Amino acid sequence: YFKPVLCIFDPVQGFVPPDINMGSRNAMRDCMAPLISLGEECGTTFLVICHTNKRKGASGRERIADSADLWDISRVVMMAGYTEDQGIRYLSNEKNNYAQLQETILFSIDDSGQIQHEGTTWKRDREYVNEYVQNSTPSKRDGCKEYILQALTESGGKMAIKELEEQAKKEG
Repeated sequence: YFKPVLCIFDPVQGFVPPDINMGSRNAMRDCMAPLISLGEECGTTFLVICHTNKRKGASGRERIADSADLWDISRVVMMAGYTEDQGIRYLSNEKNNYAQLQETILFSIDDSGQIQHEGTTWKRDREYVNEYVQNSTPSKRDGCKEYILQALTESGGKMAIKELEEQAKKEG
């Protein structure tokens, strides 16, 4: 009746019927396919937001949680994540049926919650994911764990998370 220009499913997992197996390509295609004809009929664009899985080294369509069919049925896929630079995030155009792939946007979010443009790059999600896997060695994690345990011990076993974070930032 209203014919909205944009309809957002965030995250799509919350809108898929409970009896649909999101890991089943056919089930997901049957579930999502009506959006195509509905979009054409009503002139509506559907923005489908999906959580990514946590598999090490997975990138692109392999990172789409539960179903690669979401990638297949989509006309444009954007992947978001964190860079190795403190506070810098990325938004990468991974698939685009309507135009050439665009540059990845780098951005941060300031203290007032506003997005700040930090530049662009041709690096893609795969490169950022691979950098993260390479740089998150066990020794780095072990060092963090040691620091947290030591700080908790020194504070009598309890400490506010915000205080711990601030202290850790000061110590590098």
